[in-house]
Parts: sequence; structure tokens; C-alpha cells
Amino acid sequence: MAFSSTEVFSAARITVLASSLLLGCVTGPSQAPVENKPQPSAPAPTSAFVTAHGSNLFVDGREFGFRAVNFSNGYREPSHELAAGRHHTDVDFERVHRLGFNTIRFAFNGHWFERDRFGFFAWLDENIESARARNLRLILSLHVPIGGFWLDPLSEDLDFSLWDDAALQARNAAMWQAIAERYRDEPVVAAYALLNEPVTTDEDGSQWQAFATSLTTAIREFDPNHLIIVERLNGVSGRYGTRGLPTRFLIGDDNVLYDSHIHDPTHHAQTGANWQTSHASNTGSYPDENALIPTGVHMLDTEARISSERVEPGTTEWRRYSSPWVEPEGKKLVAAAPQAAINGAISGVVFFDDIHVFERDSAGVEREIISDPINATTIAAWHDWQSKTAGSILTADRISESGANDSASLSLLMRGTGLNTIAGWSNRDNWFRVTPGNAYRIEGAMRGDNVRYISGASVAQAGFELNFYAPHETSEVPVFHARNREYITHTLESMTQFAHLHAVPVSVLETGIAGSAFGTAGRGGELWLTDLLSEIEDNTSGYGLWSYRGEHAGIYASDPMSPVSNPNHALIDTLLQSQTGRSLSALASID
Repeated sequence: MAFSSTEVFSAARITVLASSLLLGCVTGPSQAPVENKPQPSAPAPTSAFVTAHGSNLFVDGREFGFRAVNFSNGYREPSHELAAGRHHTDVDFERVHRLGFNTIRFAFNGHWFERDRFGFFAWLDENIESARARNLRLILSLHVPIGGFWLDPLSEDLDFSLWDDAALQARNAAMWQAIAERYRDEPVVAAYALLNEPVTTDEDGSQWQAFATSLTTAIREFDPNHLIIVERLNGVSGRYGTRGLPTRFLIGDDNVLYDSHIHDPTHHAQTGANWQTSHASNTGSYPDENALIPTGVHMLDTEARISSERVEPGTTEWRRYSSPWVEPEGKKLVAAAPQAAINGAISGVVFFDDIHVFERDSAGVEREIISDPINATTIAAWHDWQSKTAGSILTADRISESGANDSASLSLLMRGTGLNTIAGWSNRDNWFRVTPGNAYRIEGAMRGDNVRYISGASVAQAGFELNFYAPHETSEVPVFHARNREYITHTLESMTQFAHLHAVPVSVLETGIAGSAFGTAGRGGELWLTDLLSEIEDNTSGYGLWSYRGEHAGIYASDPMSPVSNPNHALIDTLLQSQTGRSLSALASID
């Protein structure tokens, strides 16, 4: 799937990464390597429309790939007038063209259609003409369906009624039919993206497969021409996350592109984006051979665990607690990570802060390999967990007014936990590579508030731990990857295997890198983006950069509903070099 950078509607590709894409598909296994890629027997179609044929897309008989940027259009606003009046003007289409994109993924809210159908279509018509004038295409993307909203899990506007209400589903189908009837002969409209990031209320995602099938059938009653885009399952049971479920399935239609959104490793590529809980400006660099990312099935070796001193009972002030130097004895240990944890029957509150891990080689040379101050920048990366036996008698909190070295810390409140209770805090950023023969030590700050070891005093523990991991005995692939180009390749494998196995095209129409990854010494955003473009050029049918505008991840770092401003010059220059071979001067006359 290689494309010439000089052809109109040709495409390089860009993506960020998601470990959740390492899942299979509903129609069968996709993890095993596929030796022979199925090839369509018929010649590529000759059509002005973007058309799927085998695992590729075509326009006028030539291979095509989306090189898109996302227009959010203020999709959460209550009416389309707000989006039409503030998000962009005609000059923004010129900017998109000069940046080297060939398509705009154009978000809309289903309620805009129902509240003012005439105004909605007038708005789309105007934008289609602006796109036509710059030789651009539009993907019409339903971001907020009628009767549904889950894109902000913390919002008071959460709505999953769509999935159980046949009338709401029918209203969405009627909307897509009206769009299809109006634009069935319009090739500037590149595709219909049925639904953005579906999160169902059932436990296996079958609601999305059934709904996507019904929407496709409804569209085809009026429009045999346009490409339909079906996204993978993004969540079940009313929450993002699929817990190992298959996320991809086939639709019974020959003109479909199967899309996935990739935003991983989130804590590096997307930190600072407005959909993240932390707006930290720096969470590591790219590449980093010592920053490990779990990518396969791994096993905890409890015999190799290193524990610090336990926090003193009673009410105590902050002080440092440390483990001895220990050389872990597991033969196949490949990675380790620190955590703050309690084990056994304890009551009271324990506070944790400022964790450090040290390594000593066989020559006695020591170095610090983890330094986490647990401050306002890093605390959001810590997540709490507990065994089922802890139940409601244990509460974990991020503290913002008390710490050993600043105002931030972590806490576990225990009200008489059981003998088998295991609970604690872990940080997804703090995996590191284990070197055989080396010794390790962990230390950090703790204080207690009425801490009591209720029973089994010699067993109960509240302190810091280093956990060590080995590959699962059934694993035949690396179970950890460094944050490097090999990891990028790894994250694309399940997507490309799905394409090869079923002879269908795949894409990544929403992806991005936070602005803080660019122009900051050591972050490596420019190299990350360049590697992504290079790695996926031959493996997908296109990308969509999120987003054209946005305070934390936009090409222009202005609020989506304010005048366009604050261009991210480092990001723009990287895009221009990759997509057009030009420099920033290409935008000089309009920026």
C-alpha cells in the first residue's frame, strides 16, 4: 500500500499506538501470521468515489490512502450554528491543503440534523464546496449519535439509551438515509463514518455489530456509491475498555473500511491532551530503551519480590523507608515495576510519596533507575487496585494537600482489612528492564495515621515493593517492548493481520501526539511522528490526525471555538516534511 507523495489524494500514514489493538476479531483468529495475503481477482474499480477493493482503497483505478486531519466542529455544542460560526472558515481549508492533507474527517452531532435539517444540510453543502475548491475530500463522521454520548466518561451528559431503544436507532438510521440520499452522487464526500468510538452497554459488544449492520443496510437503500467506515469496538458495559474481548468484526458489504483509533502509549504520546486526566508537560522521551511497555502475557514471580520496611504502627510523621539490596533469583525475569501496597489485616491510613529504585551491577556500580516524586505532574499516572476481599473497607485517594516533598501523595484508608487483603498503587510509567546478576533496592517516604496491624503481625505489611515479571510459559513473542520503533511495528500487527486475513482495508482515522511532545528537549515528538509515518506507510489505508485545532493536541493550539491561533510550528514542520517535502514557508502567506 505505498503511495506517491506527489499524487493528488495519495497518502503517507500516521498513527499513535494502542495496546488495546492487540485483540482479535469476532469473525475468527487474527493473531497468527498470515503467509499469503488474499488478493481480489477483479481489476481495481474505476470510479471518482473512494472505493474498497481487497485490502486497499482506490480512486479512478489508482490506489488511494487517506491523509486526513480531524475537524471537531465543536461536536458537543447544542446546535450546528455554533460549530459553523466559530470552528473554521474557508481559509482553514486552504491551510489544510497546504499542509499536505487530502481529506478532512468532519465531525457532526446527530441532534443538529434533527433540530434543523435545512440548516444542517446548508452547513454541509458550504463545507463541501470549500473542500472541492482545494481538491480535498470530507469524511462525514457521526461523533454524537441521537440518544448517545460517552466520549467524556466524567461528563454529566453520559447517555447510553441508544443501545436499548429501537426508536432511537431508527432515528439515527433515518438521518444516515437522508445524508446518503442527498450526497449519493457527490465524490467530494469520501465516506460515511457510522459512529465514533462505540461504547456499548452489553458485555460483549454485539450491540455495536448489530447496529453497524443495520445502519449499513439503511444507507445502501439510497446510496450504492460511498465507502462506509466501521470502527472497532471501544468499550462495553458502559465503559471504555474491552477486557480482552474481540473488537473487530466484518460487515456484509464489499465497500467498507475498518477503522481503529490509536492513542498509545497514552501517557507519553497524549499527556497534556484535554481528554487526559493529567496535563503534565513531560512524561519521558522517545526513543527510550529503558522505558518498557507490556505487550504480552507475563507472570508475576512472587518469590523474587523485594519489600521495604513496613510503615511504623500508630500516627507517625513522614520518613524514608528502604529495602535491602537484593539480587532477584528468578531465571527468566525480564521486567520489574515498583508499587505501594498493603498485605494482610491492617487498619488506619497509610500515605506514600517520593519513590526511588536503584540498581547495582556486578562491579558494585550503583545507579538510580526510577525517580518518581509523586507530584502534581506524575500522580495521575498512578492507579489503585485491590483484591476482592478488601471490598468496601478500603479506600484509595490521590492527596493534593499533604506530601513528603510537596503537596501531593497517595493514600490507603483501611477499616479492618481481612487477612488476605492485597491492595495498592501502581504507575504505568515505571516499568524497567531487569539485568540478570544485578541487585535492586527500593525506597520511599511514608507516614501513618492510626495504623494498626490487627493480626498476623509478622505477616501484615504496608510499604513499598518491587515486583518482578517473567514471560508466561506459553508466550512465543516478546511480552515487553521498549518505547522505540519496534514497538510501533508491534502495535500495528493485529490491525494488518485483520486486513490480510479478510482482504479488507484498515485505517487509523483518529490519532495524534500532544503538543507538549514537540519542541521540548528530550521528548522526541518529531522523531516519533517521523517513525510513525515511515512504519505504517505500507500497512494501512490512511490516517486522521487529531486534531486541526485544540489546546493540547492541535496543529493550532487554540480553543476549538475561538479564532485560529498558536500554530505548533514543530508539528507543522514535521508534517510538511513528511507529507510534502516542503518547509514552514508553505504556510507563510496565510499564517
